[in-house]
Amino acid sequence: QDAIDTREALELRWREAMESLQNVVDETTRTYESKLKLMEHDLETRTAKIGELEVVVGDTKATAERREGKLELKISQLEATNLSLEKQVATGSASWEAERTRLLNDLAAADSKDRMTKFLKRKTAMHKAQTELEARNKALEDHIKQQQTESAREVQTLQLLIQVDLRYHWRLGRVVLMGFLGRDSNKSANPKTIGWQS
Repeated sequence: QDAIDTREALELRWREAMESLQNVVDETTRTYESKLKLMEHDLETRTAKIGELEVVVGDTKATAERREGKLELKISQLEATNLSLEKQVATGSASWEAERTRLLNDLAAADSKDRMTKFLKRKTAMHKAQTELEARNKALEDHIKQQQTESAREVQTLQLLIQVDLRYHWRLGRVVLMGFLGRDSNKSANPKTIGWQS
């Protein structure tokens, strides 16, 4: 009878131990299923945010490329304008030199008062033309300097905008990724997630 009682007691303790173990296993399973769902949701959220960040970076890159294209076009237009102005100055200078040479030749050939009077009139006209040409050249030079200054200012502004956009989105991406990494570190260090193993 003692052996039977002992056996029944052992079987009872065995069943209780198995039930307790099963309860622990069930509770652990439910806990990890819940954590798995949270991790899956977190992963989906991260994937969506990363996708949004990629779109923002793509838009920033496209904006930078458009601005660079506009900048290159502006530089090309400025170079073409400068070349045209230089040609105009060269043409005006050549015309003035030709007229000056002709007047000098006329002066050498002026052997009468009438021809000298005509020469003086032409010299006066030449002086006036020279003055106008110098004023025009000065205006062209001022225009070139103004165009160069404006273009340099636009180039600097566009470069600053590109740098600000890239720095902003780089910092934004870094903050998002650091937030994710920090959340993972906190979860891995949480005693509640590993206490059942002890």
